[in-house]
Amino acid sequence: MGKVKQFLWKSVSNLLPTKENLFKKKILDSPLCPVCNVENETLLHGLWECPAVRDVWGERDSPVSKWGNIFDNFADLWADLCCRLEVRNHDLVAVVCYRIWQRMNNLIFRNNFYGLKALIRTEISDIEDLSTAQEDYLARQGPEMHQAVETRWQPPPSTWLKAAARSTTTYSFTSKKCHQGWWWKWQ
Repeated sequence: MGKVKQFLWKSVSNLLPTKENLFKKKILDSPLCPVCNVENETLLHGLWECPAVRDVWGERDSPVSKWGNIFDNFADLWADLCCRLEVRNHDLVAVVCYRIWQRMNNLIFRNNFYGLKALIRTEISDIEDLSTAQEDYLARQGPEMHQAVETRWQPPPSTWLKAAARSTTTYSFTSKKCHQGWWWKWQ
């Protein structure tokens, strides 16, 4: 799920290299969607509005079947999805969006365009399997693994300094790794 979360963050922030984003940076000559060649390839178009993905969201098992196209960008769509869907469906929609993005990349980089008809059912099964595996793992760990450990932050000694800077000047110091980061002691 780490890749999916990163993908979702980049999607909501409009940081993915869609053809429209690459066209704005003068990297590509055309912003048109490589699938339909009608609309500009924005994240909203590629993941929600393109005719090639509408059948995925219209599936019988899809939690968002028959929703309209009333959004200005993907961030607005995701905000609406989070408000209208049950929390358990957030992961499903995020994974399906990630798989749609992978499908688009397969078309662009490998000239391979596979069908998405069974994507929703496959992802529902995969998410259920993951949830079951996580529950089994936690059950095997025992109750002591579920207890939160309380730690309190304490300031470092006054002779220590936490720094995050680059410098070409060389200083004499010793360093120490701790759970908050690296600490340096000036000498």
